[in-house]
Amino acid sequence: MKTGKRRWLLLLPLAALLAGFLAWMYHPRSLTATLRALGGDIQVIISTYEIRVEDHVAYPDGKGYPFIVEAGTEEYDALLALLEQYSWHEQINTLGGDGTINGTGRGDPKVNLGASVYSLAPKSAPSQGVLLICNYKGAPNARVDGNVCQLGLGDDNGELLLALAELFGVTNPQASP
Repeated sequence: MKTGKRRWLLLLPLAALLAGFLAWMYHPRSLTATLRALGGDIQVIISTYEIRVEDHVAYPDGKGYPFIVEAGTEEYDALLALLEQYSWHEQINTLGGDGTINGTGRGDPKVNLGASVYSLAPKSAPSQGVLLICNYKGAPNARVDGNVCQLGLGDDNGELLLALAELFGVTNPQASP
């Protein structure tokens, strides 16, 4: 009987440690926490992706639309309000140092956009105040302050990218065949 109780006493802290790790990993984090903390102007670059076919060969074409959003303006408040509607959490496949944003996933194949949001305030670290959102080839990943992560449950990228494009007047190119 003593051996069984000891086993449970050893397993209980391990189970608590695992539960704590999973709670930390899947705890939703704010997309705007660092941007709000740093303050200052924000640069937004909306990128469009299209596939151009020449002689039966597909070539990716892209174009970037840069915008500077000044702090204290209505556009600044609208941008932060839009980003505040979304959260992010860590991804298990990137905890070991894999910093790549993969090209597979549940992203929306009809959204041919990407977005980069940078704080223009002086920063203490190069990755602070940086938000990159990808949907190229349906990749549902993003990068927030240097951390590769997932927005929401992994399918919020297309929705957020379309909302950002609408806010700045950029048109989503037609999905490639």
